Amino acid sequence: MANLIVTENPELWKEPIEGATIVSAKEYLSDENYTKGRFRIFNVCQSYRYQSFGYYVSLLSEARKHTIIPTTKTVLEMKALSARLILSDLDDALQKCLAPFNDSTNITLSIYFGKTATPGHEKLAKLIFGLFQAPLVKAQFQKKEKWYLQSIASLPTRDISADEWPQVTTFTRDYFKRASPKVSRKTSKFDLAILVNESEETPPSDKKAIKKFIDAGIDQGFYVEQISKEDFSLLPQFDALFIRETTSVNHHTFRFAQRAETEGLVVVDSADSILKCTNKIFLFELLKRQKINAPGTTILSKETAQAIAKTASYPCILKQPDSYFSLGVTKADNHDEFIEKSKRLFESSELILMQEFVPTDFDWRVGILDNQPLYVCKYFMAKSHWQIMNWKTKGMKRFGNVETLRVEEAPAGVIQIALKAAKHIGDGLYGVDVKTVNGKPVVIEVNDNPSIEQGVEDIVLKDQLYESVMKYFMKKIEERIRS
Repeated sequence: MANLIVTENPELWKEPIEGATIVSAKEYLSDENYTKGRFRIFNVCQSYRYQSFGYYVSLLSEARKHTIIPTTKTVLEMKALSARLILSDLDDALQKCLAPFNDSTNITLSIYFGKTATPGHEKLAKLIFGLFQAPLVKAQFQKKEKWYLQSIASLPTRDISADEWPQVTTFTRDYFKRASPKVSRKTSKFDLAILVNESEETPPSDKKAIKKFIDAGIDQGFYVEQISKEDFSLLPQFDALFIRETTSVNHHTFRFAQRAETEGLVVVDSADSILKCTNKIFLFELLKRQKINAPGTTILSKETAQAIAKTASYPCILKQPDSYFSLGVTKADNHDEFIEKSKRLFESSELILMQEFVPTDFDWRVGILDNQPLYVCKYFMAKSHWQIMNWKTKGMKRFGNVETLRVEEAPAGVIQIALKAAKHIGDGLYGVDVKTVNGKPVVIEVNDNPSIEQGVEDIVLKDQLYESVMKYFMKKIEERIRS
């Protein structure tokens, strides 16, 4: 997708910007060539006020289904200074950025595509750009008991001095300096970002699988780029975001999903999916309401735990609501273990779950995409352990064996109950864990970020698995354009 920097004063941009084209506002608004095709618009007009050139550039870009930066929502946030509300979640980061400057009471920053020429404020500029996706802004900070964002507004190009322009050009070039070894953005149909954490110990996809996703995306016509948590500000450059890092609500993965959806990207995992799947209390209530078979479950508070411990059937399972990859999940074999282990879990949550212990040799994992079964695996319990992963051991001994089957080889009841459970979360990519107890399937949980590793989940479909995921992204982007 082509990037356009739209301005009333193209003559001020004296140097070319690789990866973007400088276009006058009048040309963008009147030239028929800009009414066809897909463009990403970076609106750097002097003002976004009502009926100004900047206003009409944003207005018509939305009518033309172009991606616009800043969005109308971002402009309104800056005007209303709801920045204070947005910054509340990242207040610690703001205070850390400004801590070295506590001798000051006021700081003003000019921020160009997420960077500033003011020494010592590079992290702060990146933070603000991540929150307010506007190309050129001026932010003012004030210190009282602590630092606050006093105001934020677009920075007109006419207010940028001749001495500053070389730096503006450099920072703008840095922003658009993105490259792919196999396909360029100019020839790609859409742009897809894959969020990964290369230092994560047990990521949902290994490096070989990520490469398979990248190759499949390129084959489908995507420009594909691997990004990290440091690249929050780059989200508006893309049409879709694929999160291949373990997700959590109180985590940057959730903020990435939220921001990407605000910017109009197709996102897997969606913020809603992360919110629902990573909380076992929500899943318990959902399964119960939809009459989907699940192990017997009781929600515990500190006040009720001791009384329930006296009547519980042992062994039983205790879970933190946001447990994942077998972390935050423990087995209590007797009353004393129940009291000891629940006390530890209550240190990080006001509520925990007690679940019936259902021992089996393996769990079914049904991978579901777009409400259709994608793959089926048997995840066997780790050696001499009651879970598929044993965190007390290291390396491959930590995991049980995996057997991947054709979808039609799995029991029909397992597939049906998995589809029913996932349908109530969304139509994205999910992994539903199912046990068979006395011949009946029972849903253990729905995962929003299922494992897809080369040589494991893809053993049956091979490259077709990765192709299916990329086709899903393409379908969702095209549906969004048509709507």
